Order: sequence, then C-alpha cells, then structure tokens
Amino acid sequence: MDEESEARQQRDGFIADALQEESHDAPRQGSSENRTKRPYFFFISFALIALMISGCVSVSRIPTSTAAAGLKTILVVPLEAPPIFLEPASEADSAAIASAGLELPTRQGRVMIVFPLFWPLPSLVGTLAVESVFLAATSKPLESESGAFVKREGDSGMTTEMLARKAAEMLQDRTSRQVLLAGGYIKLDIADRSMNVQHGIGQMENWLAPTRRWYNAEMPLFEYKQSGLGDADAVLEIGLQNYAYLQHFLSLVVSMKLIDPDTKQVLGRTRCGLFPVEGGSLAKLLDSHAEPLRNLVESIAEKHVRDCLTELGLIPHAN
Repeated sequence: MDEESEARQQRDGFIADALQEESHDAPRQGSSENRTKRPYFFFISFALIALMISGCVSVSRIPTSTAAAGLKTILVVPLEAPPIFLEPASEADSAAIASAGLELPTRQGRVMIVFPLFWPLPSLVGTLAVESVFLAATSKPLESESGAFVKREGDSGMTTEMLARKAAEMLQDRTSRQVLLAGGYIKLDIADRSMNVQHGIGQMENWLAPTRRWYNAEMPLFEYKQSGLGDADAVLEIGLQNYAYLQHFLSLVVSMKLIDPDTKQVLGRTRCGLFPVEGGSLAKLLDSHAEPLRNLVESIAEKHVRDCLTELGLIPHAN
C-alpha cells in the first residue's frame, strides 16, 4: 500500500469513529443553539483548515530585487481553473443553484469543511492530525505529472484567465516591462474532472491536490522553450488553490509562480487570500444570471492578484 492510500485509509477510519461519537452528543442541526454558534465556529474551523493546508504547500519564495529588476519581458500564463464549489446554506440557495444551471458536487459521504459544533476536543484534534497526514501525502510533486498548453481565443469565462488578464494589466500599467498574455492555459494532469467531494474535511481533492503539487514543484509542468512560448525572461503562472462559496463566505486563494524558462528554476512563489470574505446570501448572488457572484469574485480576485504581484516584487507597493 502506498503512502497516499495508507493515509486515506487511516483518515477515513478516524473520521468514522469521530462521527459516531458526535451522533450521540451533538444537538440537532437546525437547533437555535447550533444556528447561533455556526458563524463563530465557522471562522475557527476555517482558520484551523487554513493553517493545516499551509503546512502542505511550500513557503513563499520572493525573488531578489536584482533578479526582479532584470526581468524585462514576462509571459503570464493561467492554469486550468477548478469549477466553483457552491455549498447551499438554505433551500433558497439550492433552488437558485439549480435555476442558474450550475453543478452541485457529488456527495461521497459527509462534507466536513465546517466541523460539527460539539465534537469532543480529542476527536477534533485527532481528525486534524490524520487529515494533515493525508494532505501532506497528496501534496508531494510527482515526477510523472506534466501539463499541456491548450490554446483559447476570446473570453472563455475561466476564472484563472480573468486573473491572468488582471495581472498582465497591472504589470503593464505599473512597470516598464513588456508583458505578454498567453492565448490559452496550462491543462493540469487531472484524472477526474468531476465535482466529487472526498471523505473528511477535503472538498474537491481531485482538483485541489494536483494544484498543490503544481505549487510545490521545483520544475515547471510545461516546457515553455520547446513550445515557443518561452520567449520571455520569466513566466508568471497563475492558479487557484481554493474556489468555493460556503456558509455565505467566498474562499478564493490565488497562487503565483515565477519561472525562468531557460533554467526552469522557480524564481518565486506566493499565495494570497487565505481567509474567506463574507458575501451574503448565495441565492441573491445568483440573481441576474449570477452577475452579482461574478462581480464579487472579480473584485476580491483583483485585490489578491495585486497583493501577490506586490509580494513577488513585480509591482511597487500602492501608496
């Protein structure tokens, strides 16, 4: 049994035991006590998850000021974006998702993204520990993984392409560099592109695990020089490590890697937007063909893109 399979088996067994304990002690989901504590506990849970996942991705790497100043031409390339994970908080949300023609995730057991409110502390800590082992095992780069460049024309609506456009505009407007925007995206090595939800606290691990491995890898997934896309001093890859709307909060984590296409060295990497932003009722955000949701995503994404470019030293700090 490989490390990932062993971690998965251990995790599922531990969570099953914890769920059995919870079923005896927890109040009903719709009780007033549960509703009152849900927002407070949501932030505690998300903070724990964010800290846990942070331990499964590489630390930020900032290019030296000399290296950043020497980059005269930058190619901006988006990665394949996951579909947004929409978790309805009410029957109105579920109806709005169906009316908008959006896809709901396939359930594979209970989703634990927000922990039950009355788990005994040992169960909660133990589950986090086991989950950390699983996430670490699925975040290690694989030598066999690679990416393929998919050409696209026009606005496809893919979220990472919107991020790439915003990054290119900021680089062009706030620096003297030549900025090139790739006419396509890097397709990740994903076997299952459905919206399956894994057991445990993970959501859409079939999408998120390959994205974590891309971020952690010290070699690019794609040969830019051999493809003719490497005619730049550096390639800026932009991806999403989390993209979800849960309990009236938008989670959108923007990830960037700066790569030397000649040496294939990772010059820099960073992530922005680790904590969620409140957006209100999902049903209301899906009104008018989901235009309010798109506007919210775009406004939050713009801030995260600016923060990431600033951290990498590619644009100056805002006054």
